[in-house]
Amino acid sequence: MIWKSGRDHLQVRNRFGWENFRDPWDAMPLTLHDFWEWGLGDFTSNAARGALAEFLVSRVLGGLANGGPGAGFDFVTKSGLKIELETAAAYSNWPAERRGSVLYCIAPTLIYDHGTRQMARGWSRPSDIHVFALLLLGDRGLVNPTDTSHWVFHVVSSRALDQLEQSSPVINHSALESRSRSSPAGWRGPVLYRNLRVEVEGLGVAMSR
Repeated sequence: MIWKSGRDHLQVRNRFGWENFRDPWDAMPLTLHDFWEWGLGDFTSNAARGALAEFLVSRVLGGLANGGPGAGFDFVTKSGLKIELETAAAYSNWPAERRGSVLYCIAPTLIYDHGTRQMARGWSRPSDIHVFALLLLGDRGLVNPTDTSHWVFHVVSSRALDQLEQSSPVINHSALESRSRSSPAGWRGPVLYRNLRVEVEGLGVAMSR
C-alpha cells in the first residue's frame, strides 16, 4: 500500500518483512525482518516503545490516518479528534517519588503548512488531546510490553495544557496524577487500555460543549 499526503511528499510503502536489502547489482542476504529483530526487538528501547505505544493506542482509538511530517499530532480518530501521544517507562519497583518524576514532553510546536510550504509563525498545540503512556518495567526478561496491563495511560486535553501556569516544556508523572484527581474536566487517569477509547471520546465530547 502506498500513502501520499500531498504533492511532492515522500511515498511510503508498507513492508512485510521478507524484502531483501539490495546493493546496485543484486539482493543481499539481509531482510527487513532481520532489521526489525535487531533494531526493534527490544520493546523497552525508546524508539521501539514509542512505535509500539502508537500502534496500540491508534488501534484502540480507531485511528484513521497519521498526522504526517510537521502536523504536530500523531493520528486522527474516526470521530475527528487529533491525538498526540507521549511515552515513557519506569521500573515498577521504583519508589513512588522516583516513578513520579518520569518526564513527558508537552512543548508547543511549529506547524508546517504543506499548502504554503512554510512554517507557522507561532508556536501551538494543534492536537485536541494528549495521551500519555507509561510502560511499567519489571526485571529484564520478565516485562512484556505486549501485555496491556503493563501500561498506564493518562488523557489530557491540549486546552488544559495550554492553561498550565508554568511554561515548562515537560510535565512529570506526579503532576499528571495530581491534576487528574483534582481537575477531571481536562485531565483523566489513570486509564486502563481497555477503557482508553471511552475516556478519549468522553473528553472530546466534553471539550465540544
